[in-house]
Formats: sequence, structure tokens, C-alpha cells
Amino acid sequence: MPLIAGKIVNLAVGVTSLKDGDHEGGWRRLDDTTARDAIPVEARKRGMVVYTNVDGKTWQLITPAVTSPPQAELGNNTYWTEVISGGGGGVAPDDILESATLMCPSGVAIGDVVSIAGSGIANKTVSAVTGQTEEAFGIVRSKPTATTCVIVPFGEVNAFGGLVVGDVYFSDPAVAGGITNVAPSGTGVRSQVVGIASTLTVLFVTIRPSVEL
Repeated sequence: MPLIAGKIVNLAVGVTSLKDGDHEGGWRRLDDTTARDAIPVEARKRGMVVYTNVDGKTWQLITPAVTSPPQAELGNNTYWTEVISGGGGGVAPDDILESATLMCPSGVAIGDVVSIAGSGIANKTVSAVTGQTEEAFGIVRSKPTATTCVIVPFGEVNAFGGLVVGDVYFSDPAVAGGITNVAPSGTGVRSQVVGIASTLTVLFVTIRPSVEL
């Protein structure tokens, strides 16, 4: 395959011919979420970003670990997550880089590890189920109402107590939605890192793909 250095320019009009919608993954600008959802699977990559003109929002495709082709996870539009940036002046300890607001059962609490349970719905992650295919998606930062959750897939959550600073935390296989700094073990148990303790109360959320033991 030939390599091309620099921009591809249409000499007739003097502008770049390769536009942001003409490549795989990366960043692109589209009219609305309908156009976003219509992006072909073969043009998607985990972590790609889309800005939609109509609502002025930015979305990131945050999926579980992507498997080999056909990469079905990339075609699931429920994994589009609105990106909410913090204000100027740096990032305060409780600021987040990204969050998503989803429906959730009233029993889901702030600090719970959650998974996608349906279209626009989150629920507590259960790690100990043999053969389970769900992945932890993030941790609940706040609850605007009893049945809505603001979920952080990456960033800081100040909602804990007695964390061991510097320890890696996992989705707890014994407690639905819980975290533990003891690495899970046992046949059929799913081990998934969900964050690192930066203070006694703050977990820096960094969701990683799970591994079935």
C-alpha cells in the first residue's frame, strides 16, 4: 500500500478532500445522533469521538473489550457516552473527565460498580457469575433522582471510606456493585480492575477488561 505524506488536496478548489467523516475511528463531526448511530461498524474504533451539531454534544464510544471480527460491541449504540468536560482552571479533586447519566434501579447507590443492563439502563455488577458476559462500565458518582445515576467510566469518584492509598481495586465478586483490593480468585469468577485509590475516600476510576478465572 502506498504511503501519502501531508494532506490530500483537491487542486480544482484548493481544499482538503479527505474530511473528518472519511476515515476509520478518530474524531468526526456529524449532524445528529441519528447520523452518529449510522456510522458503519467497519468505520468505528473503541474510544472514537463524535460531535453532533444539532445538540452541540460530544460523544465517545466506550465499549467493553472489543473482540476479533465481527466486533459486535462496536455496533452497539448504547455504548455512546456523552463527554462532559470540567471547567477551566485545572481539574479539581472531584472533577471528572467523562460521565453518563442512565436509568438505574433505586437500590443502586453512589459508589456502586455498574454494568449496562439494557438500553439506557445500568445496574450493579455481579462478578461471581460463571459464564457472565457483562462488563463493569463505570462507578456511580451521584444520583440526581432515585432512579437515575451519573456514572463515571474514567475519572475521580469521592464516595468511599478507608481505601488503601495506591492499591488497585477490583469489582467485588462477593458483593454486587462492591469493590475490593483483594484480587478475586476461584474458577468461574470474573476479575476486573475498576480503579486505584488516590486518597482514603477517592477512587480514580479506570475500568479495564475483565478476565474469567
